[in-house]
Amino acid sequence: MIPDINLLPEFERERPKTKLIFLLLVLLWLLLFAGLCLIYWQMKNDNAFLRTAEQNLTMEKAALETKLSQNGQQEGPSLENLVAYAEGLTAPASLLIEHLKELLPENGYLVQYSYNDGQLMVVTDFETLTDLSAYVEKLGVSEFFSDVKLNEVSAFRLEEGEEEQTDFAVVPRYEATIQLDVNRGALKKSGGEQGE
Repeated sequence: MIPDINLLPEFERERPKTKLIFLLLVLLWLLLFAGLCLIYWQMKNDNAFLRTAEQNLTMEKAALETKLSQNGQQEGPSLENLVAYAEGLTAPASLLIEHLKELLPENGYLVQYSYNDGQLMVVTDFETLTDLSAYVEKLGVSEFFSDVKLNEVSAFRLEEGEEEQTDFAVVPRYEATIQLDVNRGALKKSGGEQGE
């Protein structure tokens, strides 16, 4: 038997880790480059779409502005006309309050007064229903009001005690809510030019 003697050492090839790392880095760079190219291509398409949309909106805006300027020149009222119209709507409120107080009976009181766009809401106190009916009749005849509506009438006592006792000597008062439509023409004729 012959011995097998090998004086040369056995050379085992090591797997090259550097080649594997290099290949992984190249693959990562290729993926990164492909992703950046995809993002660039997508942004380029979005940019083109947004530019066409911007151009369309700019043309639409210009068309609307020309249409608005044409309509504004043809139909729009002037500032002077609007101011004159607004001044024509105003009416002196103090004249109405004075007139309402003049028509009240001796023991009648004006409690609340509110004016809104040609309608007047008045809350008054009276001693008797006869005084109330006479006041409503005077309001109906007045030239300042075109319509008179009696919305609500309620009775109350001036002094309410803590105990409920029947006292026939205390006469209840009446509170009335009256809605009036103001005749602006008559109001302006009588004092509207004074500028109150």
